[in-house]
Amino acid sequence: MKPDTFYNLYFADETRGFYMMRKFYHKYADLLSRSEFPSFDDFRNQIYINLSDLNLDRATKTKEGYCIGAIKIQCRVQLEKALKEKVMLSESQMKREPEDNLSPIERQPDDQSNNPEEQFNVSDLFREITLFRLQLRDVEKKVLNHLIDGMERPEMAKDLHLNTNTLDTHIRRIRLKLIAFLEERGFKTELKSRIKRP
Repeated sequence: MKPDTFYNLYFADETRGFYMMRKFYHKYADLLSRSEFPSFDDFRNQIYINLSDLNLDRATKTKEGYCIGAIKIQCRVQLEKALKEKVMLSESQMKREPEDNLSPIERQPDDQSNNPEEQFNVSDLFREITLFRLQLRDVEKKVLNHLIDGMERPEMAKDLHLNTNTLDTHIRRIRLKLIAFLEERGFKTELKSRIKRP
């Protein structure tokens, strides 16, 4: 397939590929826009460049299905790339900090646990937190950041200009989303019951 034809069928405005890429970009815009894709057009053009030499002879079903599947894969590849860049940046910043300034979440345990839920390294933990944050609304992200910092609720409510009832509602919603997020990743149900407790 000629490059112009390929672009017009799957990357031009109003095409199926265009709508799928745009939906994906806006879903993860908080992360992607801070990487090498400050705009959707940059994201779309990079995927087009990566797939411009796509071999349609490998298509096992329809060519359209094969192309759309390839675009979906490229979307995930670019997201993973952006996540790795963010993790590398975080790790480089950590190396410049004295060890005494590291928070408990950044420290590695001295003893090696056999529990897979406790074997997250900093990169894994940062990636999972970043993925979870992408599912939150802006106000929920701010609440989560304050919770991670250990801020007390009255102080949090004052800083966010919320009353305590509204703040508690946001926290409950974050917990429910966190439960669903952990279940998708196969964490045990007792973790769910532990989070649900007030």
